[in-house]
Amino acid sequence: MVDDIDSGERASQTVLVTDMVINHDSQVEILDQDVRATYVLSDCPAAPDARCRVQTVVPIGRGRFVDVALHVLRATPSGVVETTPGGPADNGVVRLQDIRKRINIFCRRHWAQDLVKFRILLSRTVDLPSNMLTVSDATGSVASGADLAGLFPGRVGFTIRVQRFGAAPDSVHVVPPMNINAGDTPEATAGRIRDAINAIPGLSARVSVNPPEVGDPNGSADILITDSQNGRITITDLSSVIDQDSTQIVAVSDVNLNFLIRNGFGDYHVGHPHERNLYKMLDTGDDRIDIFVVQSFDGRPNLLGFTVTAQSDLDANRQPLSGMFNTIVMRADSADDTDNQPYALPHEIGHALLDCALHADSSRQLMFPTLINITDVNDPKRLIAIDPPATNWENMISRPDGSTGSQRIRMNTLARVLDKSSGLLHS
Repeated sequence: MVDDIDSGERASQTVLVTDMVINHDSQVEILDQDVRATYVLSDCPAAPDARCRVQTVVPIGRGRFVDVALHVLRATPSGVVETTPGGPADNGVVRLQDIRKRINIFCRRHWAQDLVKFRILLSRTVDLPSNMLTVSDATGSVASGADLAGLFPGRVGFTIRVQRFGAAPDSVHVVPPMNINAGDTPEATAGRIRDAINAIPGLSARVSVNPPEVGDPNGSADILITDSQNGRITITDLSSVIDQDSTQIVAVSDVNLNFLIRNGFGDYHVGHPHERNLYKMLDTGDDRIDIFVVQSFDGRPNLLGFTVTAQSDLDANRQPLSGMFNTIVMRADSADDTDNQPYALPHEIGHALLDCALHADSSRQLMFPTLINITDVNDPKRLIAIDPPATNWENMISRPDGSTGSQRIRMNTLARVLDKSSGLLHS
């Protein structure tokens, strides 16, 4: 909707656009509205209300959609996937309607500048996944063949507990300790653990090999376990580190609502086990942006959100796996029903749309690294949809020696979105 502008009263303005979404009408798109501008001829001899006017109606660029999938995590597992806002299991760290409102108001409002609209594919409240083992996390080391003391072969065993919340009986399954073979890669060891789990009726395991972190020869490997009756898997009684292989440690991911990330240049594309467990189990596809809401970020009290981008500017071996990128984790108080931190979620979405993990220079830009929680004309809401005269951004690059660093670039955000988000944008 657009108010007419009397040029005599508002000489410095052209039009005033009002956003119907602020009235919680999720069906009205900013980019589906028209601009109507009216110029009143002040020297017309008619009475003021009857003076001649020049009027034109111009459609706003209609833009294209980006799909989002919303996942709110809950503290106490119940086995229920709640998809109805306000439903009986809508009991996550925020309500489903809260995060939907953030998309419909703040994300629409900011990204209309670059002709982007949002469609919510799904919203759900779910349990945290708890079903992943990782082999040689952060090192990718091969097995030494000996325990920490060097006296015996390293061994690993554990117990799998399946909670079915009354739908079927719970069960407990012991995986006896197995020797770890000297020289085995993380993938080989994970494969042997997978085979032991798959021998248990009703359980299924798969191996997901991660790309190497910068400087490592191999990638770590994750083992994800599922139950044929959709029970919740937890892993306990894992062999102690002193009994395991000295160079190839098997660990439980132990993801929780106080979330851990890795975002250094050398490990961003691999991520922390918390990230991998969450994304590999709950991500819904690379053709949309998956957004997860947790309580907080462990050891990072000022972090409002975190995004894994596709990193298409880097060498292929420094890019995140399918299922890991176009993912966002938000802190609960930046995804609730208040107006607190209105720029946080649009900012994180910007990392995915621009496929850039780093930031803009100007504090008046939406993609500046420090978001100021103010809501006036000088707030950090802008996007640069023109070719800048000088470098205005920092971007990650692959160096000739195989390491990852950064460089200064010139970014037109509209052109960058059209280029880098071709797999996300649709009519």
